Parts: sequence; C-alpha cells; structure tokens
Amino acid sequence: MDVSVLIVTYHAASYIEGCLNSVLMQENISYEIIVVDNASTDDTTVILKKMNDRICVIESAENLGFGKANNLGFQQAKGDFVFLLNPDAKLVDSLALRRLIDFIRANPQVGIVGAKIISTQDAEKETLPKQYYPDEQNINSPFQHLPGEVAWVLGASMLFPADVYRKLQGFDEAFFLYGEDADICLRARKLGYEIAYFPDVVVEHIGGASEAAANFYDRTVRKEKAYHLFYTKHYGKDVALHLARKKYWRSLWRLVEYRALHLLMRRRAWHEKFLKNKAVCDIARQFEQSLLVEGETRCACCRKK
Repeated sequence: MDVSVLIVTYHAASYIEGCLNSVLMQENISYEIIVVDNASTDDTTVILKKMNDRICVIESAENLGFGKANNLGFQQAKGDFVFLLNPDAKLVDSLALRRLIDFIRANPQVGIVGAKIISTQDAEKETLPKQYYPDEQNINSPFQHLPGEVAWVLGASMLFPADVYRKLQGFDEAFFLYGEDADICLRARKLGYEIAYFPDVVVEHIGGASEAAANFYDRTVRKEKAYHLFYTKHYGKDVALHLARKKYWRSLWRLVEYRALHLLMRRRAWHEKFLKNKAVCDIARQFEQSLLVEGETRCACCRKK
C-alpha cells in the first residue's frame, strides 16, 4: 500500500465529511484512511460510523491530544508513507497524494514534506513554511547548520516515509496540542533529513477549528505551555527561563495597554488581546516558579547527600 492517511478528530462533525471526501477522491494511488477520534461529544462519531466500510475508526475514551492520537493511528498503518491531515482541511485535487509521494521519492534526503496550505476564511492567506523555530532568532539561531532551509511545516498537512516516522518514534506525546509539529521537524533534521515544502499540492484549511469553542485565554495557555516545553527540551532550562521572562515583561505592558483600551472603548478585540496577554503573563510566571522550585528541590537533595 502506498500511503496511510491519519486524521485525528475532536468535535469535527461540521467539516469531517468534506475532509474524508477529499481523500476518497484520490486517484492513481493505493491508500487507507485511519481516523482517531479524541472522545468527541458531538456527531463526529455518528458521521464516521456511516463511512465504516471505507475508513478505519479508532475511538479513544479520552482526548489524547494531537500527537498521541496520531501515534495511536500509526500503530495500525500499513502504508509505505504516512500522510497527516487535519479534519478541518481538504485536498484540493485528486492527484494530491500521488504528487506528494512522487516528490518525496525523488528526494530521498527529505524526511517530511508539507503542502501549500490556504485558509478557507481568507483565500489570499497562505501558511508558509517556517524558517526558524519558536523564538530561535532571539537565541542566536542555533539550528541553522542543520540540513535544508525549512525549519518546520504545519502539522495540518504532513507526509512522512513510514520508516522516518518510525525512526522518530512519532510525535513527542508530552506535547498535547501546539508545538509538536515544530518538535518532530527539528528531530528529523537532527537525524539528517531535510524538511520540504511542495506548493504544487494545495490544501484548504479552516484553521483552529478544534479550538473554536475555547476562549482566547485558554487557547493561549495551551500554546504558551507548548512553547515552554519546546524551549526547555531544545534550548535548555536557562534559555527557556530567559525567554519566558522576556515574554512576561513584554506582555505585561501590553496587558495594561489593552485593559485600558477595553475600559475606554468596550471593544471585543481589545478584551481578547487583554486575555491573550494575561495568559502569556500567567503561564510565564508559573513556568518560572516551577523551575525555581525544581532548583530548590535539587539543592535540598544535594544538601542531604
């Protein structure tokens, strides 16, 4: 089999059918579709069960997060390649998977390839591949020596050779949501692979659909926790603490500004920006305190010895 398509769903009833149909229309390629549902409480599983004859559905009893759910789906995968597609995304043409696989076969140095992602809410907006990792430019860009020019591509649409996914042991399951795509791309480059961007294949993406019901504060909390995990894992604790403190002070000033603007004009946009910056401050402070407590614990242990 050429490719296993992995789709992780969570409250995806309003768009999962369009996503699946875009895969089912693929031509000149053999594929299987594996859907892992993260304990949706809407009609997602009802829709999936109607298509049981064409897809494999794995129902989780809990929300595993993006990376862990993909790893679970990969355990059932039989394809030579693995294609990850978000449930709020669609392949635009029927030869998309064929083109992606032909590209990566012709470029064996590539470990992960991403397609061109266009927002369905703004047709002119394209999510470009990233040249740097989160806040890497603030720490003298330590990874520019790694293979290729692309740092990472969005997890909404990724193709791996199955052997590469296996070597990487899949996603780091410590990342629940956000940051896992940057992490797996960095680890692939550390193994000597390049990350590629192939704009000849287009994916339409709503973006943030699974987080649509979350408020700005909760959403930002999840993002910031992922960033701090990424900093600690790849930059070290001292750099992670420096970056967290820098973000804290920057967001603190913005917090005051947006709070004042909201009180004066009562606009929703100012309130949302206030919540976002409050979340950054709160999580940065929590992160700093956790590192300080950990340091004190270690010192206490040393003293006991």
